[in-house]
Amino acid sequence: MENLETLAKELNEKFDAFKKEVGEKADTKSILELRTIVDGFDFKGLEEKHSAEITELKAGFQKQIDEIGIKLSVKSQQKKESKTFKQALVDIFSGDEFKKFAEKSISKTKPIEIKLAGDMLESGNLNQDGVAPVILPDRRINPLMYVDRKFNLRDAIAVGTTTSNTVDFVKEENYQDGVAMQVEGNAKGQSEFDLTEASVKVETIATFFRVSRQMLDDISYLASYISNRASKKLRNKEDQQILFGNGTSPQITGVAKNATVFAAGVFAGNVPGANEYDVLRIAVSNLNVAYYSASLVIVNPVDSAKMDLIKDLIDNYLLPRFVTDSVTGVKSFMGLPVFETTAMPAGSFLIGDFQNGVELLDRQGLNVQLSDSDANNFTTNKVTIRIEERIALPIYRDEAFVYGDFDTAIKAIDKAIS
Repeated sequence: MENLETLAKELNEKFDAFKKEVGEKADTKSILELRTIVDGFDFKGLEEKHSAEITELKAGFQKQIDEIGIKLSVKSQQKKESKTFKQALVDIFSGDEFKKFAEKSISKTKPIEIKLAGDMLESGNLNQDGVAPVILPDRRINPLMYVDRKFNLRDAIAVGTTTSNTVDFVKEENYQDGVAMQVEGNAKGQSEFDLTEASVKVETIATFFRVSRQMLDDISYLASYISNRASKKLRNKEDQQILFGNGTSPQITGVAKNATVFAAGVFAGNVPGANEYDVLRIAVSNLNVAYYSASLVIVNPVDSAKMDLIKDLIDNYLLPRFVTDSVTGVKSFMGLPVFETTAMPAGSFLIGDFQNGVELLDRQGLNVQLSDSDANNFTTNKVTIRIEERIALPIYRDEAFVYGDFDTAIKAIDKAIS
């Protein structure tokens, strides 16, 4: 079986060969073909095992593609030439018509028409209005930048692949433990549990943009920008579905919908001055009692900030505060990564074993396609850019997750100080 290093070398050779072939003649079409080479490359089934490496590899090629786009934009800007008033005068007085007139007699007059694109006004000659301005604008040619979530949930949970449109699996429920020490001659304790077959459908998340062919030609990096921007928005929608999908097609069933609701248990009314940290600690305890190991804490950024600011009666910050890694910037609580996301409503939380209790399955990874055959695109000179993915989310263990509301949970565990 070919390894990733060999395939990466093969992709690099194809990429470089095409770049060398087009050379200085590169245009928008060349950029799209380069992207097709990268996105359509067959990694021989190594995507699951080397997902991070392949993503990083593609990002490197995308950077090269964007750099080509920037160069094209610069060239396009440099080629734009137009006559200023001064240039028009020079052309008139150095032209054959004026020379003939001057040779005949210097005592005669002749009207000279200076043909300019606009009137002899500052607005027509000092501003960019179809002609090159006298005062050139400070043009920034870098690609557009955008802000979005730093991380998505698929970065922190188990991710796999499927080749079908339906995923069947078996769930264990209602385990009753009858294991006990045996007295000779007595009946042995009976253990039992239920095995139920479950099934989830592969669902599609998608969107599209329709832009003019001229925009794609004139703004060379636009296709890449739209693809990257929309891909991130698809991931954000994926986050919402992983957490709160209602399970009615075309939605998947989200983890929070199946999770165990926070229960105070033995801590009910026993925690003086209860706060959000106490709630999270008890939720971790609930999982431990059920023999699960939490791997992730999910909260809204607002709640995370509120917890960082909790103080006692004399304005000292309370412990335990979230600990932030100085390199990655990721917060942690009791050694568990804290995932801040606006996909989680303010005031709510979810803790669970995201490595063993659930799996995100890709039927089709992010797919970007361009077409001029959509609707009336051909006659209106437009291009449709479509971005989509197909995923499934089997939840193997509902009890591996605890979901709750901070206010409700605090009231349940708080012990009034008399």
